[in-house]
Amino acid sequence: MLKTTLHPRDWGRMIEAIGLSFIIGGTLVLGIFVAKILFLIAPTEIAALAMTKIFRQYDKILAVVMALVLIGEIIQLKSGSWLHGFASRMRSLIALFMVSMVFCSTMFLNPKLEAFQNVEMTLNLSQQGAMALNHLHWEVQWMLQVEMILSVLVLVLLMLPVPVEKN
Repeated sequence: MLKTTLHPRDWGRMIEAIGLSFIIGGTLVLGIFVAKILFLIAPTEIAALAMTKIFRQYDKILAVVMALVLIGEIIQLKSGSWLHGFASRMRSLIALFMVSMVFCSTMFLNPKLEAFQNVEMTLNLSQQGAMALNHLHWEVQWMLQVEMILSVLVLVLLMLPVPVEKN
């Protein structure tokens, strides 16, 4: 009978991979399918309001998923992953940068966008206000795209082989 045990570093890699998979999958589903269909079948104002509500719920899920990524990264760092070469160090730094970007977008950008949209709905913004809202939309979309790219990059770096310690 073959008996295998996982190194703590491997547990960390699995936990982090699960978190990254949720980020990538959730972003793809929301960005490619939900938003596209919603904006096709509903007026822009209603679709934007619905997407804001959907993303606020997604932000709550994202907080848990980011915790998984951080826990996985911490487990790997505690098991000496930082010492395993340039790719491991880059993965850790990129993952921490990505987590800080997600934190920034969920805690600052998304609430700002939601407040802005609520004001727009009630006050019918001026041309300058509409331009500011469009810029804020662009910032949020840019952050999502960068988060997605970084998630894929960290996942690829996570799949690289790690040197095995000799006993």
